[in-house]
Amino acid sequence: MENLKDFLRATLVQLIEIPSPNGEEGSLIAFLEDWLQVRGFPAARFPVPGYPWPNLLVHPQPRPQLLITAHVDTVPPLAHPQPYVAVEQEDRIYGLGSVDVKGGLAALMVALDVIGPDRLMRSPVSIALTVDEENMGRGAEALARACRPEAVLAIEPTDLSIGIAEAG
Repeated sequence: MENLKDFLRATLVQLIEIPSPNGEEGSLIAFLEDWLQVRGFPAARFPVPGYPWPNLLVHPQPRPQLLITAHVDTVPPLAHPQPYVAVEQEDRIYGLGSVDVKGGLAALMVALDVIGPDRLMRSPVSIALTVDEENMGRGAEALARACRPEAVLAIEPTDLSIGIAEAG
């Protein structure tokens, strides 16, 4: 368990250090694509009309029983003095996007690393990493037009409340 915690911490720090404000997700998409490829996960770029960056689909299926989705963009850094520096205080990690939603993305990556590509490929689960959530939601819109899952788990901070709907 301690190794998982260390892996999660290191993964979150890596994600925070990769700038991905809305409209500039390309570096994070490339990082995630490489991360998935190295581990043997089938991932495909999925174009988003009118947007410069694609969504990433892991184990794409036209109608998965479960679609797990997380967005990769953050809000702009605005006046944040060091937006892409992860700071650890009192066993918490702070940095732009750490809560919305790079922390959830890091947890998803750890889960994928634990289960491995073979188990994912034998499952009815697909994963979507979408762009443009913090602005117009074009990534989620393109995904919804192409994929009709039976159920969706959207990784998004909700203050531990279950939401029955999510924008996009």
